[in-house]
Amino acid sequence: MKNRKHFYYLVLLFISITVSFQAKAQISQGGQPYSFSKANLNNSQVPFSVMPAVDVAARMAEDVYNDPQKSIPWRFGENIAVNLNLGNSGTWDIMPNGDKLWRLGINAPGAISINLIFDHYNLPADAKLFIYAPNKSEIIGAFTDFNNRADGAFATTLMHGDSIILEYFEPSNASFPGEVSINNVTHGYRNGFEYAKNFGGSGTCQNNVACPISSGWTNEVNSACMLVSGGSGFCSGSLVNNTSNDGTPYILTANHCYSNPSTWVFWFNWQSPTCTNPGSSPTYNSISGATLKAQNVASDFCLVQMSSTPPAAYNVYYAGWNNNATAATSTTCIHHPAGDIKKFSTAGAATSVAAYNAGNGNAECWNVSWTSGCTEGGSSGSPLFDQNHLIVGQLYGGPSACGAAASSMNDYYGKFSISWNTGTTAATRLKDWLDPTNTGATTLPGFNPVSPQAPVANFSANVTTSCTGSINFTDLSANSPTSWIWYFGDGTTATTQNPTHAYTASGTYTVSLKSTNAIGNDSIAKVSYITINMPTIPTVTGGSRCGTGTVNLSATGSGTLQWYAAAAGGTALTTGTTYTTPSISATTTYYVENHIVQPSAYVGPLANFAAGAYSTTGYTLNFNCLAPCTLVSVAVDKQTAGNVLIQLTTSTGTVLQSGTFPIAAGPSRVTLNWPLTAGTGLKLVSPGNVGFWRVNTGGTFPYTLAGLVSITSCSSTTRYGSYFDWEIKEPDCISSRTPIVATVNAMPTATATPVGATAICAGNSV
Repeated sequence: MKNRKHFYYLVLLFISITVSFQAKAQISQGGQPYSFSKANLNNSQVPFSVMPAVDVAARMAEDVYNDPQKSIPWRFGENIAVNLNLGNSGTWDIMPNGDKLWRLGINAPGAISINLIFDHYNLPADAKLFIYAPNKSEIIGAFTDFNNRADGAFATTLMHGDSIILEYFEPSNASFPGEVSINNVTHGYRNGFEYAKNFGGSGTCQNNVACPISSGWTNEVNSACMLVSGGSGFCSGSLVNNTSNDGTPYILTANHCYSNPSTWVFWFNWQSPTCTNPGSSPTYNSISGATLKAQNVASDFCLVQMSSTPPAAYNVYYAGWNNNATAATSTTCIHHPAGDIKKFSTAGAATSVAAYNAGNGNAECWNVSWTSGCTEGGSSGSPLFDQNHLIVGQLYGGPSACGAAASSMNDYYGKFSISWNTGTTAATRLKDWLDPTNTGATTLPGFNPVSPQAPVANFSANVTTSCTGSINFTDLSANSPTSWIWYFGDGTTATTQNPTHAYTASGTYTVSLKSTNAIGNDSIAKVSYITINMPTIPTVTGGSRCGTGTVNLSATGSGTLQWYAAAAGGTALTTGTTYTTPSISATTTYYVENHIVQPSAYVGPLANFAAGAYSTTGYTLNFNCLAPCTLVSVAVDKQTAGNVLIQLTTSTGTVLQSGTFPIAAGPSRVTLNWPLTAGTGLKLVSPGNVGFWRVNTGGTFPYTLAGLVSITSCSSTTRYGSYFDWEIKEPDCISSRTPIVATVNAMPTATATPVGATAICAGNSV
């Protein structure tokens, strides 16, 4: 939790005596509670469950200590555990047609606000839940089966006052009885006097997001949000884009803000429309519930996926990111300090690297010194943007506050580059979620799902130098292009999104991409991007003969020569510097190419990298193949000799290669010679009960052989097992084929012409 100086400033500025339900647009279906149109169903019939009193003075005294702490969200209320449901609380009314109506009042004496957490929420179609103030001045709902989630959890945003009424309508033809069960009531206690004397709890040095200082940052402002964590605390966060540009609603925040995300409520667009603070709370939009995807104390990050995608009316933006470890030259933070409306802070100087511990463990951070504005409690988890409007971190903590000494006007943000690939599984890093197809992108522009924009073209290649000529290109264009034209620099083009191109000659090539969607197009050219160094073509010497028969051909080259009967494809006829043709009766062209055999390379740890033991557990190693290659062999250490089934599968278990191999006791290598094609989520599977060696640590993933293979994880997060020191061989470097001619000349023919009869006497010669 971020430090704050003015710990008594009120967080609950969103609550105003006259606020209407429209100001708190949680995803719902709207409408009006059933009882509002029925004169016989008045509030006097509603039983109230009264919450125990909260010792506000004691809580405020605790806040004096808690507000500056960095290990918890900024608290605004007291959670009260309850068990209130359709069966044990409230009252039911049965309508003449069989429809049912359940109502329950909740009173938290002296509360400024009330919000609820449901441990069971499951409504049938056409059922509706509303929550409203007893005087009907504030209403949220209808919540319906649209809000059902697999975990059954649900939470509401904050409502003003110390009393609310829940009203649940269930039609007579409901397919099943609904479930509505509340396990937590939050009594908001930060007092109205503090609210009245200053709109918002943040310091006076803070900038509203509509001030001139934020010009040009509208998209990023629309990505930032506030979240209610644990029912009683505030943090900040941001929607973040992924390389699929598909609008998956990921929220990046701080790990120290973590509580059960099923009960989180996210607030968007809670901000002033002008540079000055408004006289009453602005409207906002909210979404309830999320699922944890990844978290790590090494950079204090937490990534969750919201239970719903923000509707178009929310006008949100998915922020872009930069996972490089290069310092930003200037930075910007968009946040909700002290639970206030959205604010905008800037730092004109470059960031520096610093280690920081706010009580939740050491984290590698960017140190930021503020030029305008600062951060406070409630700013925790807010995004830090670099000069290119890309996220490079999220707020961990720091001493800055309005009025603080210049030497204390700095804060620490967990580095996005550390969050990207730290840890051994998808649960501890960002890359698996924000680069789901493993493009290898290091930067990604943001994504606007509401106002479609022309693409921003970008791409990458799996390698930029090759002797084979085979290059895999990946489209990284932002804003969801629908068509692509690639220019490979050798006179050829392609129109697929992620093509593989085969260069046939050595040289340096400029590659261009034009990306198009319904709004427009954009082009990018990467000059001298690809370098192809194929082996030199062989020098050939043809042969000839008269008439049908064999012909001797020869060639020289820098590598191994292979002979073919076709200009492309086919099976090699022979290997070597000479070739004798089969018997031919006509001139025939053959082809020869120069192969430079590539040496093996190795990836993965050795079996002795840490202490271990023989194990009966079958470990699976997960890996990505970045380009075609061959898995030649793996090192193993077997307790006893025996045959072992080894399999290569896809992420879904489809078997690509399989073999049973006799393996001796002790360390040895198993020769596989399995061809690998480019793909992600591949698995090298070991059966159980074979006594392979495993190491007592999870290793340090990924183990990567640049451009070829990356071993990303083991089926055990605390062990590395079975297959060590993988031998990988990339395809040989091959020249283009050179034609060589075997010439068959016609046989000469002899003729005799008689010149007449001649008498020859004995003893004469002709």
